[in-house]
Amino acid sequence: MTIRTDTKRKRFDGEILAFSLAAAALFGTASQAGAQTTTTTETTRTQLTATVPDQCTNENVNVAFDETHKSQTQTGPNFTRISDTFHDQGTGTGAASAAQYQFSSMSTNTFRASSQNFYARILIRDHLIRQGSAVPGDDLFVLQTILLNVTNGHGTFKVQNVQGECR
Repeated sequence: MTIRTDTKRKRFDGEILAFSLAAAALFGTASQAGAQTTTTTETTRTQLTATVPDQCTNENVNVAFDETHKSQTQTGPNFTRISDTFHDQGTGTGAASAAQYQFSSMSTNTFRASSQNFYARILIRDHLIRQGSAVPGDDLFVLQTILLNVTNGHGTFKVQNVQGECR
């Protein structure tokens, strides 16, 4: 807070200073008390299955995995902040070859908006590692596209697409 006067030099007045400090403390406290922030935390665990075409081996891979998702949402009068963590762990089996795959991944995201209504897309790439004898060029990745839709400060997550990628 800046206090300004038009006189060049003024004798110190303790009452005015005390009144100014009390007013600053009251106004500062009132603005913070009016700005309430709400925080909610939610953890979900989902078992998912998908058939992913493996372009490396020209066969489908049946993938099953557990996804643990922890989401923390903070909402205030002028913002929404969502932090989330995905932890995926699973296995896959080649439909024709019976080749075994496994993977584990973790990702963390943070979103902040000045509105309580917004959306974002999250792309997660899981590297499936083939077990046993290696096939040259057999680097299968599973790509998940997840839609985060926030309405009135409450976020919902929905898997939109799962596909395979060979590298």
